[in-house]
Amino acid sequence: MSEDIASDTPPPVKNLFATTWEQRQHLLGWDLAVAVIVTAAGTTLVKSSTLSATLPNLLIAEFGLIGAVLGVVVAGLAIVVAFLSREYAVVLDRDTEGPIAEFWPFWFVAAIAASAVVCAGAGLIVAEQVPCARRAVFGVTTFLSVYAVAATVNLVAFVAQQGVTRAWQLARRANPR
Repeated sequence: MSEDIASDTPPPVKNLFATTWEQRQHLLGWDLAVAVIVTAAGTTLVKSSTLSATLPNLLIAEFGLIGAVLGVVVAGLAIVVAFLSREYAVVLDRDTEGPIAEFWPFWFVAAIAASAVVCAGAGLIVAEQVPCARRAVFGVTTFLSVYAVAATVNLVAFVAQQGVTRAWQLARRANPR
């Protein structure tokens, strides 16, 4: 990607699906495994009577919680981008996949969180109107919500690594006299 430094225009950013396909090696992590396990356990073990009684409150809680997670993800990306420096931009540009590889995790987690919020909101209506769909609504919203929260934990580690890298760069910068 270093040839883009001399370019008059930044490299194009593909759509979410194309970028995710290029980053697919990062999808099979512990966060996805936790989401699958929790979803499988929940949809299998929760009794229908319990689900009927608690699903509306659970969906409202998911709606609020994941909405907050979405805000944290967007804020995290804004902070990372706002504090870019020339030295760190060079590091990002040296990545074989370019700078988008460093920003894609935020985009992906935001998409999961937004999907979870939409599904929780729609699930409130669907679960009330179509009672036989409650377990499916529960499964979809549980998967998306757990995945969004677990992936956000990965983002914290990602931002921490960026902070460590930036601190390392600053510590090695020659002091101007």
